[in-house]
Amino acid sequence: MKKKTQGIVALSITLSMFLTACGQKQEATTTGETKKESSKQVLNIVEAGEISTLDSSIATDGFSYAALNNVMEGLYMPGPDNKPVPAAAESYKLSEDGKTYTFTLHDSKWSNGDPVTAHDFEYAWKRAVNPETASEYAHIMFDIKNAEKINKKELPIDSFGVKAIDDKTLEVQLEHPVPYFLGLMGFATFYPQNKKVVDAQGKNYGLEAANVVYNGPFQLSEWKHDTSYKMTKNSNYWDNKNVKLM
Repeated sequence: MKKKTQGIVALSITLSMFLTACGQKQEATTTGETKKESSKQVLNIVEAGEISTLDSSIATDGFSYAALNNVMEGLYMPGPDNKPVPAAAESYKLSEDGKTYTFTLHDSKWSNGDPVTAHDFEYAWKRAVNPETASEYAHIMFDIKNAEKINKKELPIDSFGVKAIDDKTLEVQLEHPVPYFLGLMGFATFYPQNKKVVDAQGKNYGLEAANVVYNGPFQLSEWKHDTSYKMTKNSNYWDNKNVKLM
């Protein structure tokens, strides 16, 4: 029974993939046929609340972040021991003064087939810092050159220290060296956004599963508000062959 007063939301994660049981083949049956394991993995989770938005520029609650962290991906993400490891970016270079990061992106696509480019990161970060967006987490970008002044309406958005050099190269200039900067890349405010989709959806962006495109290992394929939502494997994810439920 659905009890809205308790705010319980069911989450189902489904992977359509062939499992080989740690690489071991099944023994043949007496008829000479080979048994196959199920080609689907399903994980059911009960959440205590509803996603408020999938707009990574304005999301603030844990339920939205839990979803975003599965359907979106930043340049780097937490790895073993929470140390940053490459994600949407395959590598980076840091200037001698520690103030300029140059990221090289993987060849990747959004869930709708559009290429994921450095321009998507530049757009999303500028959108978060722009005071018109009213992002509550804009301050997390204040280590980036001119971000705080832009957010306070003291400088134009074009002075922001983030620039797509080309489709695969993103340059980020900081106000000062930030030793933990790579670690911030796994925070939702630093995720990319597809400008074409954001513009097309307007105020509805992030409020329905179909109103967003995804660059992470999963995509939100169903969202029944206050009841349930479903994630399925994103076949366009750059590392989709290694996506599995543990």
